[in-house]
Amino acid sequence: MAGNPAIAPCPSKFISSQVLPRDTFRPDHTSASQTRHSQLRSHPSSHLILDIFVPPSTLAANMSSSIIETIPIDHVPADHVVHVAFVKEIENAAFLHQQLLDRNADFEYALIDASVAVSRTHILAAAFKAVTAKVDGSLKTPNVHSELVASLSSANNIAEAYRRYGISPSTKDVIVVKITSPSGPPSAQDVEQHLKDNFQGTPTPFTDESIATSTDWAKVRKYYKLNGLAWLDAIKDEAERREQLETLVLGAMALRTA
Repeated sequence: MAGNPAIAPCPSKFISSQVLPRDTFRPDHTSASQTRHSQLRSHPSSHLILDIFVPPSTLAANMSSSIIETIPIDHVPADHVVHVAFVKEIENAAFLHQQLLDRNADFEYALIDASVAVSRTHILAAAFKAVTAKVDGSLKTPNVHSELVASLSSANNIAEAYRRYGISPSTKDVIVVKITSPSGPPSAQDVEQHLKDNFQGTPTPFTDESIATSTDWAKVRKYYKLNGLAWLDAIKDEAERREQLETLVLGAMALRTA
């Protein structure tokens, strides 16, 4: 990337994300030939069920040296493609933030402060909501990328969503999402080159494990109003507590447009 030529691109994993209506039948993917990436997640009041899994052979076949991951999302038009990069230790956050304020079309991305991201599913659920709004003609923000950032919020205050979930001059780690469609033609190679030329930081695989190193759980609990839940605080196993927190976050996002 620009400003740090010593950084080598990190490999990324291709994982198919499926965001399904509640009444969609899903078989039990528990055979030896498949590996479940995450448990089925749902919320009692949510209209979404998210189930992410990938056969081991798919992981091996799609490993690459690219710094971006291209992720197809089911139940949206196939010509809408999501490209994601995770950049840690970003050195020019103030510059990138200013490009958004200036509405520079060359920097039309969803730039998410990784401190408020809890998982891949969290980001891809917001991407699904944003693409769906674009296709339906129901965008509440100027474009699909700003819609994605707003979709991370559990409230309808768009300006607040930008401040809380979007990049700021003080952002340390950033998740970059580019959604391409027939009206937005850059190829994956073009997107990757633009990132290399303009984002100064350390490319990092877009995995739950990498995201977890950036998550500020105190901030997440504050923004999603998850403080003061005695039953949640009583969970001693940290992994189980974080899984429950992720489920609550996804439910809060879904309730916003329920």
